Amino acid sequence: MSNLALEIKNLSKEYFLGRINSGTLSRDLSSFLAKIRKTVDPNSKLILKEGESDKKPDKIWALKNITLNVKKGDIIGIIGKNGAGKSTLLKILSRITSPTTGEVKIYGKVASLLEVGTGFHPELTGRENIYLNGAILGMSTNHIKKKLTEIIDFSGIEKFIDTPIKRYSTGMKVRLGFSIAAYLDADILFVDEVLAVGDAAFREKALTKMNDLSANQKKTILFVSHNLNAMINLTENCIYLKDGRIAMQGNTKHLIQKYLNHKNSNKKYDFPKTNLINFKKISITNNKGEKKKTFFYDENIFVNYSYTILKKCPKLRIAFTISDSFGTVIFNSADFLNGDRPENFNITGDYKTSAVIPKNYFNEGDFFVGVTSDIPFKRIYLNVKKIFSFSITFKNTKTADINERFEGSLFPKIKWNTKKI
Repeated sequence: MSNLALEIKNLSKEYFLGRINSGTLSRDLSSFLAKIRKTVDPNSKLILKEGESDKKPDKIWALKNITLNVKKGDIIGIIGKNGAGKSTLLKILSRITSPTTGEVKIYGKVASLLEVGTGFHPELTGRENIYLNGAILGMSTNHIKKKLTEIIDFSGIEKFIDTPIKRYSTGMKVRLGFSIAAYLDADILFVDEVLAVGDAAFREKALTKMNDLSANQKKTILFVSHNLNAMINLTENCIYLKDGRIAMQGNTKHLIQKYLNHKNSNKKYDFPKTNLINFKKISITNNKGEKKKTFFYDENIFVNYSYTILKKCPKLRIAFTISDSFGTVIFNSADFLNGDRPENFNITGDYKTSAVIPKNYFNEGDFFVGVTSDIPFKRIYLNVKKIFSFSITFKNTKTADINERFEGSLFPKIKWNTKKI
């Protein structure tokens, strides 16, 4: 017996931009004749310039040659920009739309949570929609009755379960939709970003439930999300879709690091000109003033600014942030925390300043520097979240004998004091 839940071979989906179905055969025929005669389509919903005829609609491949095997019990993450083909892939797998080419083999019952309200009848109550969804999944009435209490309890909307769905908030629909998908014994679950609109407590509850479905019940899950932290916590492997193709696939954490590092690679930045402060140069160096991209664990890192103050400014601060490779800010620092500059530093002229990040502080890995300048609570003059990237390595360190990779972004030297009593 095959251990596969999904077999996807050379899957492609083509759409025609600008094509609108008229809805009736007679209108479609008149549109076809207009196209043959190269005249204006009488049923077109597109406003055309005078004398311009309908052009042949542009084609776009939402998916192109996707080949993927998913084992039973796996949780596979899918990431990518908007328009990369993530939702199209799940819609094909859910049989909402058909592929242009390729084939898909699905081994088991499928439950989908693709869009808020999908599969719900607005005039039916929450309870009635549970039975409706169960019937669509092929469940018997008795089986749905056995699961009913668990579904309602997990959703947390007991008070409203006999209210028509059309009166539910978006979050309530998500709660009920996920609870139905999670408890009605489907073998494969597709979840597309909808949890992002739920509240934080339910989102955490849902992620925990998906872990349980995979680990203990051997359910297969395909999870689409822009929340990369949730992706890392939930999945071990994921695929990165770009322009309808699989650009990368593999270990979730390593793949997301590559994805973010590629997206946020160092670029030349032109600082904005203002009537108060102009930045000439910002750099990161070692203690010798050498610009570097890789620093040893036991090496100080300097963040250097060169700028000109154009008029007296008693309130102004320069700051930077350090974030990890996943975009999470680790810490920030400012030259004058509240923006209160001493008298001799608020007059016009050229300035240089450096901030020293101490050695033996970061863990091995990749990091980003963001820079800001503002008058607190009034005006922002500079705000670049990721202007430089740098790496920390333990190799060739003179003062640290580190042979394993510890968790976390920071690995500071902490003084310990142990006594025998």
